[in-house]
Amino acid sequence: MARSTLNPISRNACPACGSSEVVQIPGGSVLPAILFPVESDRAADVPARAVRAAACCECQHVFLTDLDPEFSENLYANYYNLYPFKALETLNAFYREPFNRLLPVFCPPGNLSLLEIGCDEVEQMRCFLDQGYRCTAINPGARECGDVRFIDGYYGSTPVTGNFDRIISRFNLEHIVDIDGFFEQLHQNLKADGIAIMQVPNAEHFLHMGVLNMFAHEHPHYFCRKSLAALISRCGFEVRFLNGVTEPSLICAFGRRTGGSYDPSARIGGLMQVVSEVCAFIGRSDDGVVLYGAGLSASALLYSPDFQARWYDRIAIVDDNAVIQGRLMPNTPLTIGRPDDQAFESGKSIILTLSQQYHPAVIRSLRARGVAADIFAISSGGFKAVVSDC
Repeated sequence: MARSTLNPISRNACPACGSSEVVQIPGGSVLPAILFPVESDRAADVPARAVRAAACCECQHVFLTDLDPEFSENLYANYYNLYPFKALETLNAFYREPFNRLLPVFCPPGNLSLLEIGCDEVEQMRCFLDQGYRCTAINPGARECGDVRFIDGYYGSTPVTGNFDRIISRFNLEHIVDIDGFFEQLHQNLKADGIAIMQVPNAEHFLHMGVLNMFAHEHPHYFCRKSLAALISRCGFEVRFLNGVTEPSLICAFGRRTGGSYDPSARIGGLMQVVSEVCAFIGRSDDGVVLYGAGLSASALLYSPDFQARWYDRIAIVDDNAVIQGRLMPNTPLTIGRPDDQAFESGKSIILTLSQQYHPAVIRSLRARGVAADIFAISSGGFKAVVSDC
């Protein structure tokens, strides 16, 4: 569990997106501290309190507005442990299995560091340990274990040292009052290229399914798809994956923002300069060039106003895709060849015009075959000579 009993939530501003366009939700039922059936010796004296909530008109986030820190402390100290979450196998199909299906995409095997928030059991982290992860977990009452470094405390208020490749939080965020403090800690602990994965109940799903009450004192927040995305963006992160509105829980993978604003006009202008640079290189290449990859980058060169038809004789074009080998580039005499040894016998410079993610494998293959020609690559860094073999 990761929570805070401070009360920074304002009834005049949305804690998810920050909008001041909020409305009070009518009602205010008096609910006991625990809503799950309890043993007879605990059933008669459970403290109760009215639930008051508001909804954001901008992102549809729902949140409790009148929180009592003493009531919350009593709830967690004396009643929250009565919820038998760990023993409810019925949660598997609707909550655990969708989360597990996402792991191969964002948590591949490897020597990665991982922090799980709200975890105090080794078995909950077994899937990560089996993949070679170095695991840390934080939860109140957690005890040290040989396989996992456990921290006894609440995330956001208990210091956690270290930077992690992956941070996991399952059904914790809805408990957090001080969300900004939680995400400030997350900024400190997540590596620059790290990924965080959060899972929360989907309030929109419960309302659509006709559940008569979704409120509980331990949940100051009720996220929908829009409000979860808004919160993550407001806190300085970028969503990489967020599942649909019809699921019982929302699962979101996110990381640090990758850069500045996206300006397609400026980017295309810069790429046109790269085209001109490569065409000028082809024009200076007396021995000619081999274009490796008959895709979009190759077409940008061949159909550019800077390209001259007299250069066809000095150009060869090859591609690994057997389907297009033997075909011609439209409106040119250039036949797509196979990237075999014969294609590189002439010593022509090689220009990688296939997608950047394929470059390392192609370069290694060429060098392993003894191709000694100069290799140039077109990538996010522009047009540059390849100075290494990987």
